[in-house]
Amino acid sequence: MNTADSSNRTGALEPSRRTHRLNSRPRPSASTVSRAARLAAAAIASIALCAPDLAAKVQTITIYREGVLGGVVVAEGAYRIEIAPSLDAVTLYRGRSKVLTAPCKVALLERPVAGDSVSYGRAVDGKEEILRIQLQAAKLSFDFGSGVDGAAAVAKADVEPTKAAE
Repeated sequence: MNTADSSNRTGALEPSRRTHRLNSRPRPSASTVSRAARLAAAAIASIALCAPDLAAKVQTITIYREGVLGGVVVAEGAYRIEIAPSLDAVTLYRGRSKVLTAPCKVALLERPVAGDSVSYGRAVDGKEEILRIQLQAAKLSFDFGSGVDGAAAVAKADVEPTKAAE
């Protein structure tokens, strides 16, 4: 048996056929590649332009520990946060009920955070006070501390503080 015949029987292809088979698909033209690059750049630009709109949308957070925000008790549970267009106050809703509106400083987070978080501090009366809320997905921080408007943050409750805890 000839060695050249045995190599053809094992399925090996001649070099000219192998080259032909690899090049059988047409390569994308330069215009196709540049069109795809332009489309990707447009998609990235549209996402970047929509980022400021995140502040106008409703955000959500789950609070796992009761705290006081401007004299109103915020109980454990899931809340919707609506940001005022002026970015100087937020409104917390539990279900369809408005719990409170609190003045705050809204800021974009400089570094990514591991998840949504609520920072607490000990108030004079011994209760835990909510000082800051950070939202991972929206990359936003809401600071309710004493630096807001030069005085302590005072929330405007639409319901009595005892009902807000329910």
